[in-house]
Amino acid sequence: AFVDALAAWTETPPELGSMAALATLAACVQGKHCIESKPGHTEPLALWTLCALPPGSRKSAVFGACTFPLIRWERDARERMQPDIAAIESEAKTHADRVAQMRRTAAKTDDDEARRELTRQIAEAEAAIPKAPKPPRLFTADCTPERLALLMAENHGAIAILADEAGFLETFAGRYSNGVANIDVLLQGHSGTPVRVDRTGRDSVFFDAAALSVGIAPQNSVLHDMAHHDSFRGRGLLARFLFAVPRPTLGKRTHTT
Repeated sequence: AFVDALAAWTETPPELGSMAALATLAACVQGKHCIESKPGHTEPLALWTLCALPPGSRKSAVFGACTFPLIRWERDARERMQPDIAAIESEAKTHADRVAQMRRTAAKTDDDEARRELTRQIAEAEAAIPKAPKPPRLFTADCTPERLALLMAENHGAIAILADEAGFLETFAGRYSNGVANIDVLLQGHSGTPVRVDRTGRDSVFFDAAALSVGIAPQNSVLHDMAHHDSFRGRGLLARFLFAVPRPTLGKRTHTT
């Protein structure tokens, strides 16, 4: 009923609302359960949808209606957590100032035994510095492979990409890496496998079960480019999408809904 009403209100193909709504629902349930179709064969509740339409197809209005509950939930969670986050951050600053003072004292002392004792106390004090939790995120629209892995790690391994375009695919295809594709995290998020990312100069990112749902509505030309990308096709990325290429409603709208 929601999809039918959304299609009538926006005068868009029902396939667009269907794909966006399914991906939004997947963002809510992924990581919560798995489906066992037969003994030993399980699938996560992650879902990838793609609805290709030309510019001017009111994709933003449809995605905005589908993701509005997620945006409201994220906002409510931020507001609910903000007092606790502020208190913990204030406490962490006090601990950090105490550690800095102890370190200055240790640097000035000439007594080796006293310095060792201060060093031990500094290590204990640093370990006791509290870390403020981050407000939960349900979805993003565009990010790099490194940022996507970090977002998933910060949100118990689960995140979604919901967007009325597909700019993130150009990034994963190698926009900023001389054309070298980096799609490992995408593939792992679809299959629910563990993620382990260790790169020189960056903190390690690891979690035991990735959960990534995707809902995008790129232009038809982007779909054509995806089909001719060797890594996307050869490594099975395209096979993970549920595709829809409906007839556009451009030129047929009444604007009286």
